Amino acid sequence: MDRRSFIQLSMGAIASQPLLHSVLAAAETGKVSWFTALKPAHQQAISRQKPLLIIFGASWCGFCHKLEKETLGDKKLAQFVMREFVPVKLDFDKDDKAAKVLEVEVLPATVIINTEAELLARSNGFHEADKYAEILHSAIRRQTEILQARHTTTKPS
Repeated sequence: MDRRSFIQLSMGAIASQPLLHSVLAAAETGKVSWFTALKPAHQQAISRQKPLLIIFGASWCGFCHKLEKETLGDKKLAQFVMREFVPVKLDFDKDDKAAKVLEVEVLPATVIINTEAELLARSNGFHEADKYAEILHSAIRRQTEILQARHTTTKPS
């Protein structure tokens, strides 16, 4: 099963309106408010028109805890994540199907996809906040490129 088919199957139809207020409140506190399941995160991503920032970790992974505490604990970076992405934290051991489809082999793993499951960026391992911010910015640039390419190809001649 490819990435797009998996996302479509696991997401299903949009059933409810997202609570944008809670997202904005979390962004103001400087802490990342994580989704722990793909379906509600995907619904939020569609509603907000934002990419999914999926981080795979595990309870036994020291660098996963370090990434969350040090890197994503950086207030400015956390605010950026909450403003520009829909953040999802998945457990590598429990969410093994998603890990397999998204080709996660090293922890911590960051996979950034748009709502159509197109890969925007991938990163393996721990990174300091400034390096991690570069990865996130590259995903935003890639998303912009994809949207511009779609707009260009859909314009009538």
